[in-house]
Amino acid sequence: MKLILIGSRKKGSVYAGYFKDDICAICDDEISKAVMLKNEHKLNSKVCDNYNEALNHEGDGIIITTSGFNDMDVFKRALETKKPILFEEPADMAYDSVIRMYEQAKGYPSSIVMGYYLRYTYMYRKILELINNNEIGKVISVEASKISSCNHSCISEDIDLISLIAGSPPEYVSSLGGTDNFVINIEYENKITAVFTFSVYGDFPGRHMTVNGTKGSIRAGFEDQIVRLRRTNSSDTLTYIPSGISDDNGGGNEGLCSFFKKVIKEDIPVNETEASVLSFLITYAGYKSRNEKAVINIRKTD
Repeated sequence: MKLILIGSRKKGSVYAGYFKDDICAICDDEISKAVMLKNEHKLNSKVCDNYNEALNHEGDGIIITTSGFNDMDVFKRALETKKPILFEEPADMAYDSVIRMYEQAKGYPSSIVMGYYLRYTYMYRKILELINNNEIGKVISVEASKISSCNHSCISEDIDLISLIAGSPPEYVSSLGGTDNFVINIEYENKITAVFTFSVYGDFPGRHMTVNGTKGSIRAGFEDQIVRLRRTNSSDTLTYIPSGISDDNGGGNEGLCSFFKKVIKEDIPVNETEASVLSFLITYAGYKSRNEKAVINIRKTD
């Protein structure tokens, strides 16, 4: 398997570490960063100073992460190759860019995997497993929070997890607060409700989630990845403790890379751009709600 890596910063090092024997070309608008990454991971790959040169290589797949180039220009050019793509969506993507990404990716003959590593963490996979096994009955509500000094635009992955658990398109969104801290309320078409709280203030930073169902509740925290289950009318708590996690992101980075590798080798059809757009639209509707002090019908979001 041969991969083309566009971007040598931030997550570029993660991908280079996992796919170190597979990367045939690497590119960044600052070629020195690409050279540094190649040397750091001892990559046997060609260093390119522009993404067109890199994308002309005979690769089996493409990874796009922070590179200094215009991410949407790179994404559009990558689509022309008709190869599987792993796209690390920029946190500060503009509304029109997100919609354009979705429109361009419609009907793509190969696969597009979004770089949502949280989907592959032990915590989330265990929560979803318990829900699918009917351990808490029908899901009624989801409560999630994130306390971080990171800019609030980095919440699309958190919203993505909530929506995957809800298993239904979002319908109404309301939000109160500002840019230093806020709360987003979501009602899905299947009437599951969710609340997401973000704050840059707090002495217990991290992510936390509670899923309430008709037969019980699940609680989990990102930092220790421990998942707890308590059934209705019972004081007993079942605790699920992760083991064998190989990275500091709950196994999410390794899980994402492993999935992309499987997509390529087994030719698995997947296009995650629609889920990405829905997460962005919820985030955008929350911003709009805070400004307008109104409940937003997401179907009518313009």
